[in-house]
Amino acid sequence: HGTADRLPIFSFLVRAGARFLHYNFVCALLNDLFGVQSRGGCQCAGPYGQRLLGISKRDQRTLESALIDKTEVLRPGMSRVSFPYIMDDDEVEYILAALDFVATEGWKFLPQYRFNHKTGEWKHRTRFTKFPTRKWLSKATFLASPPLPAITPVASYAEYLAQAKVLAEQALSEVHNTPQSHAGMLDASKESLRWFIYPSEVLASVQGKSLPTLDLVGPIQPHLYGAPPTPPIIAVESDSSRARSAAAASALVCTTGTCPIIAPKAEKYPLRDPTADSNPLQGLEQAIAATDKIAQQVTTTQLFPTPPKKLMRLVGQAMMQWQMIEDGDRLLLGVSGGKDSLSLLHILLTLQKRAPVRFTIACATVDPQTPSFDPSPLKEYMRTLGVEYHYLSENIVERAMCEMEGDSLCAYCSRMKRGLLYSCCRTHNFNKLLLAQHLDDLAESFIMSAMYNGQVRTMKAKYWNDTKDVQVLRPLVYVREEALKEFAYSSRLPVINENCPACFEQPKERQRVKKMLFQEESLNPDIYNSFRRALLPLMDNEIYAPLNAIRARIDVQKKAKSNAIASSKKQSKQQTDIDEM
Repeated sequence: HGTADRLPIFSFLVRAGARFLHYNFVCALLNDLFGVQSRGGCQCAGPYGQRLLGISKRDQRTLESALIDKTEVLRPGMSRVSFPYIMDDDEVEYILAALDFVATEGWKFLPQYRFNHKTGEWKHRTRFTKFPTRKWLSKATFLASPPLPAITPVASYAEYLAQAKVLAEQALSEVHNTPQSHAGMLDASKESLRWFIYPSEVLASVQGKSLPTLDLVGPIQPHLYGAPPTPPIIAVESDSSRARSAAAASALVCTTGTCPIIAPKAEKYPLRDPTADSNPLQGLEQAIAATDKIAQQVTTTQLFPTPPKKLMRLVGQAMMQWQMIEDGDRLLLGVSGGKDSLSLLHILLTLQKRAPVRFTIACATVDPQTPSFDPSPLKEYMRTLGVEYHYLSENIVERAMCEMEGDSLCAYCSRMKRGLLYSCCRTHNFNKLLLAQHLDDLAESFIMSAMYNGQVRTMKAKYWNDTKDVQVLRPLVYVREEALKEFAYSSRLPVINENCPACFEQPKERQRVKKMLFQEESLNPDIYNSFRRALLPLMDNEIYAPLNAIRARIDVQKKAKSNAIASSKKQSKQQTDIDEM
């Protein structure tokens, strides 16, 4: 095909870690930095494009289902640029330099961009909901002199490239309001189809919060048509045989950040190379090295890890603003073994050493006696920490089958667990019970209460139980779930995942609300700060009495009006009967 006429259209993907930069982000960056117009999206020649991208038939079907479900951001595709014959050499060199820059430095700008999961659009954070360059026809002055440009255009292409390099050096230090994590925005079935990297993953990699991987993951596995001595920066389309494996492709592309593809030689389907077969012992040295590294990390794990300053600051703010702990308090922490309660335990242990007030800490765990949840390993862990521990075992599920009437198992189980914790407080003279719900839980509860119960409510930061003998506290009401997760797993706390069959056998309302909020956070990273300000009055138990009074007054008025209408209809009917007589 070397002599065949071809169109000057080049398609490419830019590698970023274990995935790719989204093609719409690449196109937006080329436009914003260099004014280069490009196109991004799915391939026009579907089967040919899917073959180039290495998408299996199984992934094609699942991707199609995800797109029907309006998850447009998962649509596979590539970025495309054209070089028409009217271009001069300087323009061609400039565009090639711009592509080179985006392929090597473009990932640094990713945290400054936002994406819409429904449309797949990527825009700079300053333009995501605003349109500073919009021109209205009603304000156009066609007869006036042409306005001066707001920004003086750069004199040469070289200056554009120089400015881009300066911006790249400043990009990661000028990140604002990037979501801590995009995990959870897609459900598990769609997350396995994600082929592009999130902005939060770039930040985590730069800050050393996660180790980069060389293995390409996701449904897009571009073919590798040979390995040139110096791999090209930009991947171009070509037709040849399938690469031996995605791992081999990853090993070659990790130095350039892209997937290099070169034209094949004479034969369309090269003969199989017997030396390319995998060795059963291949990678053994890497596995041994990885095992040694994990063992070294485990041995250096601290028994009492120090929580991050931001985590301690937010918990300290909540405790001071809500006056949670006083001198001489006896605190009982409900520990399920999850990341939230274990993180709160170590926050309290650290606070106990630093706080000016003196208080004692004990922990209690409720074992519902279900096969899928076994918190018994916490006994040894608490003994090692030297923390007073109470293990409360109760066959809650079996009791629910006999006693539950017109209620959900989750609500019944929650009441039973709370009752057991109250009893433990009374038996052992604890005056305050601490629970580990965080800001994400409060926001989800608020949305669920409004959507499903028609009430404006959420979890309270501090309140008394019905008998007024135990005060319930939630010190994590200002803390994000992602911060707790990061601390728990980086500190290697012995997290026990609760797999209650009633709660997790299928997605429930809370999981759907959590996913919805994740998606909204990708559009507005400041959403949880807004939630915190909005929910602040609802965290106070005193607010609900006037709210209930207002609701009761309106209900009385509605009932009185309804009774008056019914009485009027009854009198009218009686009068009609008399007239007929």
